[in-house]
Amino acid sequence: MADTTPCCVICGKTAADAPNLKHCAKCKTSWYCSREYLRQQRRLQLEHNTNYQTQRAANLRSHISKPFTALDNNTWLHDRAEGDVFKLLIDGTDSDSVYGGNSDSLPGFRRFIRLVSSRAGLLPPWWSSDKQAECEAFGMGNNWSSLKKMTTKEQIQAHYGEDKMPMQMRMFAEAVYHRGPGGQDGTAMRKMMAKMEQSDGVDGEQVMSMLSLNSTNPLRR
Repeated sequence: MADTTPCCVICGKTAADAPNLKHCAKCKTSWYCSREYLRQQRRLQLEHNTNYQTQRAANLRSHISKPFTALDNNTWLHDRAEGDVFKLLIDGTDSDSVYGGNSDSLPGFRRFIRLVSSRAGLLPPWWSSDKQAECEAFGMGNNWSSLKKMTTKEQIQAHYGEDKMPMQMRMFAEAVYHRGPGGQDGTAMRKMMAKMEQSDGVDGEQVMSMLSLNSTNPLRR
C-alpha cells in the first residue's frame, strides 16, 4: 500500500520532524512546514501554470515532444537514438551501485536491466543482449553518463538542460519497480503531466502540488 503519511512537499519532513506542518489552503492537497516553503512552491506553481512546455533536452540526439505521454504509454525509451537510450538507462541506475558504496554500478545495472526486460514493452524493439553489452561498455567508459560515478538531481538537470528530466526518470523507475520513491504511487501525477502536454498546462497547479523536490539522485529509492 502506498505511504500516505503527510510530509512537506519541499523538504519531505513529516509531522514528527516538523510540528508546524500545515495544509496548503489553496490547493488542499499539499503540506508545508514553513511559510518560506509555501512561497517557494507557489512560485513553482505559477511558473508551471503560465509557462509549461517540453524543453528540448541537451546531450540527446532525439527529441521526444511529449515525454510524459510516452511514460504513460510505456514508450519513454522508444523512438530514441541508441546512444540516448544507453545514457538514460545508465543515469537511471542506483540500486546496488556507487550510491551504496560500491566501486561501480555494473552488477546493479545488470540486475536493473533484467528487471526492465521483464516489463513488457519498456525497452525499444531493437534492444538485445548485444545492445546491452554495448550499453555496459559505454557506461564503463569515460563518458558523462557513467556507471562509475554518482550524479545529483541538479547535475542531471544541468546536463540535459531539462528541469523535469529527474521527474521523468523517477516515473520510468516506477514502471520498472512497480512503486514510486518512498512507496508512493505516482500514477495520478504521471497522468496529470501527460494531460498538461495535451492541453498546454491545464491543471499545472494541481500537478505541482504533488511534486516532491527533495530527491538528491533522481531515482534513489
